[in-house]
Order: sequence, then structure tokens, then C-alpha cells
Amino acid sequence: MRPHAQTNSGRSEFDTEALRAAQRGDRLALRRLIEHHAGAVFALLSRLLGPAGHGASVEDLAQETMLRATTAIGRFDPSGPAKLSTWVLTIATRLGLCLLYTSDAADERSSV
Repeated sequence: MRPHAQTNSGRSEFDTEALRAAQRGDRLALRRLIEHHAGAVFALLSRLLGPAGHGASVEDLAQETMLRATTAIGRFDPSGPAKLSTWVLTIATRLGLCLLYTSDAADERSSV
């Protein structure tokens, strides 16, 4: 089983066959999915959270992203509007923004 295939842009996308195996609960395929997307998730969260002083939360949110992605992988529709990588990075972005919004709200409450 190939963990990913090359797209026209030269970027690697998780292989459809491996995705189907992950959706069936294949532990090896789920591990490959995590390994395939972990670097991009970590980089995105580092860029989003690091400048705001939340660099220590990057690893925790990267783990939470992968947990949520693997838990919900059965609901991902490969024929839908988003690629798997976009779907995973959207989960990471929403978790990161949630942390930023909640910490900003807490900062506002403490300064009042």
C-alpha cells in the first residue's frame, strides 16, 4: 500500500487506497495518515501560535488535531470539495484559532 501519491503540483497527497484503509480502521493506515500530515500540521500551528506567545501549545494542538482527524476520518468524503490535507489543516486551524480567541478573551477579562 502506498501512503501517498504525487499530484500535478508535485505535492504529495495521501493515496486513495490508503485513505479507504484508514476509514475502515486499519491501524497501519491511520499511523501513515498521521505521519503523512504531522509535519504540515505542526508547521501551520507553529506559524499561527508562535508569534502570539503560544508556542508551548503547538505540540498539544498538533496531537489533538490528529486525534480528531483519525476519529472523524470515516466521515471524510474524498469526492467532496476538499482534499484530505485541506481537511486536516482546517481542523488544526480551527483548534489554533479557538485557543487564540479564548486566550484573548481571558486577557480582556483580566485587564478589566
